[in-house]
Amino acid sequence: MPHPALLAISHGTSSPEGQASVRALVDAVAHRLPDVTVRLGHVDVQQPDVAASLAGLEGIPVVIVPLLLSAGYHVRVDLRKQSAHRDDVTITRALGPDPRLAALLAERLAELTGDTDRPVREPIQTPFADDASTSSATGDGSATGDGSATGDGSARPGRTSPDSSPPAPEPVEGSSPLARSSRSTTGDGVPVVLAVAGSSDERANEDCREVGRMLGSILNREVHIGFLAAADPRLGDAVDTHPDAVVANYLLAPGYFHDLATREAHGRPIARPLLTPDIEPAASLVDIVIERYLDAGQQPRE
Repeated sequence: MPHPALLAISHGTSSPEGQASVRALVDAVAHRLPDVTVRLGHVDVQQPDVAASLAGLEGIPVVIVPLLLSAGYHVRVDLRKQSAHRDDVTITRALGPDPRLAALLAERLAELTGDTDRPVREPIQTPFADDASTSSATGDGSATGDGSATGDGSARPGRTSPDSSPPAPEPVEGSSPLARSSRSTTGDGVPVVLAVAGSSDERANEDCREVGRMLGSILNREVHIGFLAAADPRLGDAVDTHPDAVVANYLLAPGYFHDLATREAHGRPIARPLLTPDIEPAASLVDIVIERYLDAGQQPRE
C-alpha cells in the first residue's frame, strides 16, 4: 500500500516573493520524503485550489497539512467543506502554536542586527527517506505551488492527528547563544511587539498569543501582540503604545499582510517573515510540516 500523499495547503498570495518562499518550503519537505507524493494547493487566491488538488490525488489516501500558523476559519470551515466528499482525507492541525516557531521568531529578531549566533539543530529523521537528496517535487502543483502569510489549522473529526505540541520552551538562561543574540537585537528592556494576521475566530487569536508567550519566555520579557485584521489591539496601536519597540513578524511569507505590517510598524525595526525567497527554509519549519504528516499517519482510520 502506498504511503498517503502529503497535500500542503497554503493560504495563497499574489506576491511572487511569497509564492517562491512557500514553494521552497514544500520542495524541502519533498526532498526529505522521497517516497511520498508531496503536492501544494491553496485555499484562496491561487490555483490549484483544494478541490483541484484532491482531484489529482484520486485512489490514494491524503493527509492535508495546512501551511497556516493558527487554527481559524480556513481549516475549521474551508478545508473540511472542500474535502468532505472524500473519506480517505485527514486534516492535521496547523503549524502553530509550536515552540520551534517561537525560537525561529527570536532568530529573526537577532537578524535585525546581523547577530546570528544561534544553536544549530539536526532535522528529524523520517522513516521513508534513506537518501532525500535524490528527490524533487515539480509539476501539477506538486511542491511547485505558492505562498501564504496567514494561518489556521484544525483536524477532521474521526480521523484527527494528535493535538499536542512539543513542550513549551523553558526560559532561556542568559548564557545561551539564542538568549544572547535576542538581547543584542532588542536590548534589555526594549519592548517587543509580535505582528500577527488576526482572525474572526478567537481560538486562532489565542494560538497567536500563545506563541507570543513562548517568545517572551525565550526573550525573558513580555511580548505584546499587534493584530493586522479582525482583532485588537491593531499593530499600529500596539507600536504607538510602545514607541521604542521592535516588531517580531509572525507571518509565514511575504505578501499582503507583511506589506501591511511594514506600514503599521510606523518606522520601527521589523523582522522578516518566517520564510523569504532568498534564504533556505529553516530546518525547524520543515520538521514541523513533516511531523504533522507523520503524526496523522499514525492514527487509526474509522
